Amino acid sequence: YRFHDNRVLSRALGHLTVEVLPEYLGPIISVCYWQREHWQIHSNPAPAKHPVPKSPAWWNVPAEGDQSAHLREVNARRYLLAEHMEAYAQMAEQQDPGLWLSVQLALADAWGWQSPAQLEFLLVQSLKETDGTLAARWQAHPEETPTAHFQRVYQTAQFWQGDASQ
Repeated sequence: YRFHDNRVLSRALGHLTVEVLPEYLGPIISVCYWQREHWQIHSNPAPAKHPVPKSPAWWNVPAEGDQSAHLREVNARRYLLAEHMEAYAQMAEQQDPGLWLSVQLALADAWGWQSPAQLEFLLVQSLKETDGTLAARWQAHPEETPTAHFQRVYQTAQFWQGDASQ
């Protein structure tokens, strides 16, 4: 149906308004599901067959903060293993790769670098300098936006790597 497990159901029901519950639950009269340490029950105010709206409200349910962070870390690790296996393995010989990745992601958060291109750039450049000097040289200037900061650092890195034409 429109949900497949209790975690999805719980998150959606916690964010949907009573007005859109019938669209989400359809013909279901009520739902009973396990939520952490107890059973949770929600009744459908208008059970019936409802067409799926063009822009369903449940598409806009925000991901849980800890889930988003975990997924970002998993995806970053998968990216490094798929695209930069040798450099990632060399770094892992020198330090704990989980801790290293956590530090890089925390740095990205501190700088406001959230786009995939910004994260990729930070991770790849950090693999080249695993001693931590990269972060010290790349600090944001006062009053510098995350976008301006990224552009400055990116252009500087391109210049020093002999790739300034891009």
